[in-house]
Amino acid sequence: MVLTGLMGFLGWRSAEKAAENADWVTHTYAARDAIDATWKQVIDMETGVRGFAVTSDDSFLEFYREGQRALPQDLKLVRQLTADNPAQQQRLERLVAQVNARLEVLSATLETTQRTGVPPKALLVEGKRRMDAVRATVAEMEAEETQLLDRRTKQTGTARRVTKAIISAGSLLGMVLLLLSGVAIGREINLSARLRQQLNSLNADLEQRIAQRTAALRESEGRMAGIIQSAMDSIITVDEEQRIVLFNAAAEKMFRCAANEALGQPLMRFIPQRFHAVHASHVRRFGETGGTGRAMGGMGALWAVRADGQEFQIEAAISQIVTGGNKLFTVILRDVSERRKAEEALTGQAEELARQTDELLRSRKALETQTLMLQSVLDSMAEGLVVADEDGKFVIWNTAAEKIVGLGATNLPSQKWTEHYGLYLADMVTPFPTDQLPMVRAIHGETTTAQMFVRNSQLDEGVWIEASGCALRDKDGAVRGGVVAFRDISQKRADEQKIRQLNEELELRVQQRTAQLEAANKELEAFTYSVSHDLRAPLRHIAGFSGILQEEFGGQLQPEARRYVERIQQGTHRMGLLVDDLLNLARVGRQELRPQVTGLAPIVSAVIADLEPDTEGRKVEWRIGNLPYVEADASLLKQIFQNLLSNALKYTRPRDCAVIEIGQSEVNGQTVVFVRDNGVGFSMKYAGKLFGVFQRLHRAEDFEGTGVGLATVQRIVQKHGGRIWAEAELDKGATFYLTLGPAKDAEFEPQTVIAGEDLR
Repeated sequence: MVLTGLMGFLGWRSAEKAAENADWVTHTYAARDAIDATWKQVIDMETGVRGFAVTSDDSFLEFYREGQRALPQDLKLVRQLTADNPAQQQRLERLVAQVNARLEVLSATLETTQRTGVPPKALLVEGKRRMDAVRATVAEMEAEETQLLDRRTKQTGTARRVTKAIISAGSLLGMVLLLLSGVAIGREINLSARLRQQLNSLNADLEQRIAQRTAALRESEGRMAGIIQSAMDSIITVDEEQRIVLFNAAAEKMFRCAANEALGQPLMRFIPQRFHAVHASHVRRFGETGGTGRAMGGMGALWAVRADGQEFQIEAAISQIVTGGNKLFTVILRDVSERRKAEEALTGQAEELARQTDELLRSRKALETQTLMLQSVLDSMAEGLVVADEDGKFVIWNTAAEKIVGLGATNLPSQKWTEHYGLYLADMVTPFPTDQLPMVRAIHGETTTAQMFVRNSQLDEGVWIEASGCALRDKDGAVRGGVVAFRDISQKRADEQKIRQLNEELELRVQQRTAQLEAANKELEAFTYSVSHDLRAPLRHIAGFSGILQEEFGGQLQPEARRYVERIQQGTHRMGLLVDDLLNLARVGRQELRPQVTGLAPIVSAVIADLEPDTEGRKVEWRIGNLPYVEADASLLKQIFQNLLSNALKYTRPRDCAVIEIGQSEVNGQTVVFVRDNGVGFSMKYAGKLFGVFQRLHRAEDFEGTGVGLATVQRIVQKHGGRIWAEAELDKGATFYLTLGPAKDAEFEPQTVIAGEDLR
């Protein structure tokens, strides 16, 4: 059976191995197909961009866009299918980097072609070089999968051959085992016939022995009856119905009842009435399990009642025998009334003695526990702890104290403590006066704290310690010694000295950098103002002459020439707006703040009234919450809301109903004012451009602007000591938050700062 089972297991295991190898072959095919699909996506994207670059036909870009959507999924599938192969994972990482590099070149080629209409030759050449790198990596990965496929195909064939061999060997082994089993069964039949003959002979001998044993048993029963009647303990036997069938002489004496009166009576007659229910439960449990828990294998204290009604305590041992198919229960009883009284008295004395002993042991254990706890606390303290009696003799000197000062307790008088331990004043030269030592003053009932320098032969380097001493008093308040706790403050003093030095250096650097920054800011603002101011005159000339040219000679100009003149006028107008914004930005930087308590609600209402011309023909819902009072420059605050609200109007222009909300909230205990709209929003990926000068995220054809507005808002908020940030999502609106004044919490810096554009 073992050999058959073993062959079956080997066959099953070989089949499982073959199936596993087949699964790996399928897995390899899938991995190779995924690599091919990735390569085809890259080729399609390459073909689409090149086709567009050559023909300017947008239909070629469908291949590029489809590749952008499908390529990440193909690469993810390749990563999953090659997760078992570290070498392929490394090649995949290289392939991803190469594909990303090729996609960057494709994106740049596409952007340049769309902007100029001419395919960039340099980017096409660079794209071919990067495509060759992708092609080489794909070839390496496909070669690796091909090798794996060959090896796993061979392993699958080998596993199948092994499975066939094991199955054949198992079949042959089964036939051999069947033949051997037939031979063994024949031998067993012959042996069974011989054993039957021997059994008949043994039965005859057994009948003779039974007759002899029966005679001996009858003789033993006679002797047993004599023993039972002469026993000093009461012996009672009852049947399954609890009727008495044996009642010896000792039982007659104990229960004061003759045997002929007791036989046939229920045992309940000799059990007090109040214990009948308990006895019935014990009998039932004893019949089921063979034990009642009170009389099986031991003695238990029970109550019985004599024939005259007197109750007394007994001990009972119960046993069960089965004879002739009937159960008999034998109970051996002993009257323990007098012994119980003596035991109770002795038990009371023993309990009192045990109680006194336990109290003594608990007191001793508590004292030992307190002692060990105190020693453990002293040994685990990082601070040194020293205790001395009123004569100056040290009674406690913990491990930390010896480690800090390098020496343990001494029996020297207090006048020699300074010299022995090497204690010095702050100048590290003058010995510490004996009468000023914390322990000496503590013994005299004083409380003191002192710093001292310790230098002795046991210390490699001197240490600074800070010691605190107080008097040790008894319950009556009398001074019985002193306690001193001290700690090593060498590192603390060194750190404090270094911090003071660094603070001095930092303060000097801050002053220098502040002066440099203020000078640079003034120069930059002056330069911006000068450039912007000087640009006004040329712009006026260009605008004026182009206007004259259009008015006086417009009819004589060709349509294309008139379009050029219009573009000149539009450019000068935009340049004028840009100069105005730059001048405003420069004025904000130079303008001195005139803070006063100002309500934001009137300012917002005034700005909304100014923007009414921009809302004509549009459905705009203004949601103005409860706005706070702030201490700020009112004119600058109006510029903030003028820019933010005009921005909200501009970027909600594509909405059927523009919703613009102005309110306040609280972040980390700081009041924050916000402006929220449901406009086109902007993407989080351009966070670095937020509040930058001349930064735009939307085309000028879609939304006008100069790119200076948010920079101006940020400059005003910073002048008030506050901060501004934004949260937005593309095509789902934007929210701008600002505070006026420093944050109450150092961790107030917002976690989400989203990119902006010209004013956004």
